[in-house]
Amino acid sequence: MRRLFLGAVLILLLGAQAQPGFEDGLLAYHRGDHQAAMEIWRPLAQQGHAPAQYSLGLLYYRGEGVLPDPKRAAKWYHKAADQGDPDAQLNLGLMYAQGDGLKKNYTTAYKWFSLAFFHYPAGEYRDNAFRNRENVAAAMTDAQIEKAERLVRRWKPKPR
Repeated sequence: MRRLFLGAVLILLLGAQAQPGFEDGLLAYHRGDHQAAMEIWRPLAQQGHAPAQYSLGLLYYRGEGVLPDPKRAAKWYHKAADQGDPDAQLNLGLMYAQGDGLKKNYTTAYKWFSLAFFHYPAGEYRDNAFRNRENVAAAMTDAQIEKAERLVRRWKPKPR
């Protein structure tokens, strides 16, 4: 019985190692095999892996390995952004600010830029999120900014 248990554990461990991980998708992406990256990341994204969700959004947005599809990109960005991924939050903010694949909405763009700002460490990306937030704020009314600030305060990451 003990051998059977150890054998089952070994099979499970080998199976887990055989399943490609997120890093395997990155390697495929960096060598230009976007289709392989998509095939590796899709199951991870469907299981709630935020970096894989963001990465699928990027592939759809850029049209790498697939036809460009901003609506699908936004779907995957939303899933990652809802979990607190600042790259996805920044990209969603840009899409809402520009009306790119989504209906233009400065209030929602402000919310996502603010959240990206709060989730990025100090540096260039955080500064970029701040500048983008200030740019959309310049086109908003005080009431819209207040509403966006309420959305930011109420936001909570959604579990996988």
